Amino acid sequence: MEAIAIPELAPRHHTDHANPGRHVAEHAAHAPATTNQTTPVTAAATADNAVRESRPDSSLSQGPSDPDLSTASASWAADGAPPPPGDPTLQTDPNVVHAPDPRFMEATVTLPCCSVATVLDALRHDLITAGEPYSGRLVRILDAQKVTDGAGFAFTAYLIRYGDTEIRRRYSDFYSLRKCLLRMYPALLIPPIPEKHSFANYATQPASAKDDPVIIARRQRRLQGFLNRLAWHPTLGADHLVHGFLSATVSWNDTLRSAKVTTMPSSPSKSSKSAHASTSAPAAALARPRTLMPLDNAHQLRPDPRFVDVQVFTDKFAHQIASVARHHGRLVRRYVELHREYAELASVYCTLSLEDDAAPAVAAAMERIGLALDTMTATTLQLSHQLDEKVDESLFEYGQYAHDIKTILKFHHEQYSALSHAAAALQNKRAQLEQLERADEAANRIAAALSTPEDSAPLSPTPTRALSPTRDGAVPLPSAVDQPPPPSPAPPPRGLLGTLSALLAALLGQRDSPTTARVHQLAQARELLAQLEDQTGARAHEAQHASHTILLELNWFQRQKVRDLKALLVHMATIHAQYARKNLAVWKHAKDEICKIPLPDQEDQDQNQKNKLNQDDS
Repeated sequence: MEAIAIPELAPRHHTDHANPGRHVAEHAAHAPATTNQTTPVTAAATADNAVRESRPDSSLSQGPSDPDLSTASASWAADGAPPPPGDPTLQTDPNVVHAPDPRFMEATVTLPCCSVATVLDALRHDLITAGEPYSGRLVRILDAQKVTDGAGFAFTAYLIRYGDTEIRRRYSDFYSLRKCLLRMYPALLIPPIPEKHSFANYATQPASAKDDPVIIARRQRRLQGFLNRLAWHPTLGADHLVHGFLSATVSWNDTLRSAKVTTMPSSPSKSSKSAHASTSAPAAALARPRTLMPLDNAHQLRPDPRFVDVQVFTDKFAHQIASVARHHGRLVRRYVELHREYAELASVYCTLSLEDDAAPAVAAAMERIGLALDTMTATTLQLSHQLDEKVDESLFEYGQYAHDIKTILKFHHEQYSALSHAAAALQNKRAQLEQLERADEAANRIAAALSTPEDSAPLSPTPTRALSPTRDGAVPLPSAVDQPPPPSPAPPPRGLLGTLSALLAALLGQRDSPTTARVHQLAQARELLAQLEDQTGARAHEAQHASHTILLELNWFQRQKVRDLKALLVHMATIHAQYARKNLAVWKHAKDEICKIPLPDQEDQDQNQKNKLNQDDS
């Protein structure tokens, strides 16, 4: 199989904010009152550097820079966030590429949030000191027990042990933990868990599918791997939700009802900063954008070439893993069929050895062959089980990882799609504001050209009442008695009626005054532009933070994959060597027994020689 590896991605030189150090503030009452204390995770950073496998010395070259977003750039500079993908400071730095994961380095200044974190830190330190970093013995599942709840329903509980602490969790607890972590950290690779039951199991064994010991044993192994991957992860291993899952003093149902879990959105696609206000800062920064309308290609940001290459390699890796897993599964099934054939052949040889009484040497040889075939029956069945456990399960797990990588790459695309829409809306609003400003300037020039030197407009003529002449032709002059008294001003309305009247007057005045309308439109456009600038800056910061976190996570996954691939190949070589060694030993004994069978010609020669010796003696 061609070795398919995700290309080494140079993480940005800025500090990653995905490490949940917020637990110090949340649990200050349980933490020591000192700021100089560091946890044993410092040794984990050293181990991460010590066990790092060889990787390429150069990273992928940078692509063209993104369009200029002045507001977004100001936000990046102000918040100290990672630079945009096209920033020239992101060129390959060997010291950065081969340095330990920055999330481990941040963990050295994070105090333990609870007693579970303290115990896990001590266990990690002990394993690293013993030369077993990333060992699967950090958290162990000792047994799968059948228990009954208060309502009389039976279920399988897994006995988990780390240090001197033992807890019991059922499969649904593992499922809810992973579901919460997926909602909290959409930019991280959450380790997969095994499926509960397949439809094939229910179809073939509808009554005993839940109690199948093979399924339970496989699930127990994979759930233990899930917990160990969480415990060794630089971010997930420091999350208090994981500590709550491993706590023996707090019920997991109470943890699920806590504010940290209940305030999370139902799905990452509906998350926002407000929805994560009571959760961790990294989870809020990595919230998924809302669904957006399609955008014109002219406004699309240029894709980061690193993520484009990761997408290509992920598709290739998923195809290779699926192909290898399919052939390994076929090989395991053939080994199972072969062990049945060996068993039947062994019984045939043993039967022949009992029926051949005339030649004891031949019967003994056949019996030895039957024993060798019995040994091959047992070793072949053991080989099939070991290949299924050590190889097939790992390949299936990495098939799930390939799907999860596609998911976080889709999340990255959604982040930059949201940023593209925000940039397009900002550009359109700037164009509208410029158009309004030009229209306002033109109107002001026209008004200035048409204005007169007088500051006030001429008064309109006062209307007079038509006077009819009298009989003698004289026109009488109007008198004060003839003129009606001036109307008294009406009192202003009060309460709700007064408010509505004032609002109506303002609207009519705006409609009647083009200048007022233009001023109002300009004020609204400037206010909306300021809001769009803030939103674009926030989305740019979120997108860059998510990109930085995804790059770190993919580098972490690359190192984990090399370790696991090495262990897988070592296991495969070891179990085949043991299989061959056991079979070689029994077949050597069978060969020695077969060589003791005398040939017919040799028997005649021996008899003639014996007779000749007897004649000479006589």
